Amino acid sequence: MIFKDMHHFLINDASSKEIDVCLYLTTKQDWLGVIHIDVHQIAAACRTTVRYAKTVVQKLSKPLSTAVYEYGRKPFLSPAFQFGQHAYKLNFGMNKLEAKHATYHYMKKFSFFYTENFQSLTIAAKKLLLVAAFDVSLTNNTKQRLKLKDLLTNESTRVRGFTKAIVSDAVEDIEKKMGFAARFVKAHFRHYVEIEFPLDVNRQYVTENEEQHRLEEVAFECGGEEILTDDVTQEILKTGKGFFNGLFEAAKMQGGFAHFEDLTAILRKMYRDSLYDLFSGIHKEDLSEAKAISAYLRGIMINKFPNILNALSEEQARYEALQENYAQARPYFDDENQENLSAQVSFLQRSLEDATLKTTVFKALYHEINVQRVASLKEDVEQRNAIIANLQHTGVTSVHTFKKHLMDLNQRIATKLETLYYPMQALVNDLHHEANQKTAFVANMIYKKLSNLQGLNAVHHQDMLEWRDCEQHHEAFQLTSSLTRTRDRQTNHGVQVIEEEFPF
Repeated sequence: MIFKDMHHFLINDASSKEIDVCLYLTTKQDWLGVIHIDVHQIAAACRTTVRYAKTVVQKLSKPLSTAVYEYGRKPFLSPAFQFGQHAYKLNFGMNKLEAKHATYHYMKKFSFFYTENFQSLTIAAKKLLLVAAFDVSLTNNTKQRLKLKDLLTNESTRVRGFTKAIVSDAVEDIEKKMGFAARFVKAHFRHYVEIEFPLDVNRQYVTENEEQHRLEEVAFECGGEEILTDDVTQEILKTGKGFFNGLFEAAKMQGGFAHFEDLTAILRKMYRDSLYDLFSGIHKEDLSEAKAISAYLRGIMINKFPNILNALSEEQARYEALQENYAQARPYFDDENQENLSAQVSFLQRSLEDATLKTTVFKALYHEINVQRVASLKEDVEQRNAIIANLQHTGVTSVHTFKKHLMDLNQRIATKLETLYYPMQALVNDLHHEANQKTAFVANMIYKKLSNLQGLNAVHHQDMLEWRDCEQHHEAFQLTSSLTRTRDRQTNHGVQVIEEEFPF
């Protein structure tokens, strides 16, 4: 999507070839609005030289002296080294996470923007088409009439550099090279520029496939490209984007947008590492169904959260411990060094606040993920309990189907319980063990980290307590044992039962 601020930049502050490059770059964004620049691809797509493509990228990544003040005089691109050496972020428009929550007007990336005919137009003809195309996207009307006065003199809608003669030449160029019907029209004492786009223009547009390309790249490197059917691809992308949407919501709720790039860089690395794990282990797990593969990826990503939270909490704990040390040492500094000490303490305080906020955002995301997983877990438990309790009243027509269904439910329950409780508990146990072997300063830092992680395990521990309490008192669990003991007697009466006990 091309939002209004980017559209304004294209028609007022970009040269002819910069328009082509900017339009191309908008198709290479990932979910976060990050672009990995490849000047050879830019040169090929925009029909220019590699050298000139480099020049354009350099120019687009510097502040623009001609940009209008209301758009901040910012460059079109900014380096985003958190995401890689050649990573840049667009400073105009919105990424896909932001756009999901926005209601702003935007223009589609119409396919004709990326044709040789469009790229061969004069700069005036390109800008005229961009103005008309925005209204096509808003109204779905393929016939657009633009007031000539608005293009030339209206302060809010005029296009910089336009004159009546330039617009006239642009109209001829559009009709000649694009094949669109374009002409001047006079009606109601006003002059208009009329452009008729193809009737199917609103169905002919380019979508961003950068995330899919990166997924295919990882699959190819791991020899798993044959697994990537359309369904599997969409399910994997849906799962991955769900985590980024969750991070967006967590950052919004915790006021962490100031650190959103750092937060998303962490999640981006985790997602990419998880994709490698997915395609490295998918053959061992013998998975082929799209839903099963996406669930496997989700499990991999969730299991990486304790390590991320451990690293973030460690950074936070270091600043806390250093701040305490500085506070304890303050009386030993003379008056001349008190000012330097205060500056250091202030720096540590700001760093601690930033580290705490990052940790808080990821803790909120992890908590939300686990709330959903606990709900899913309880659904499985209720379904399994209802089936077992029903054995007291009904026979089973197919013992194999019944056994398989119960075994599948129990496997799902055991897997969810294992991932809900034990990864974080194992991390906490390791930290306690490490603290006992370290110096007082390091041990103090570890205990601070444990304090930061404490709230994350509360829901898991409570769930385990409820689980075990239910196991001891719910008659459904007692039924599995009695079934085994009375199997022969019940079978003689024609009721099929399962031989295995299914522990909670």
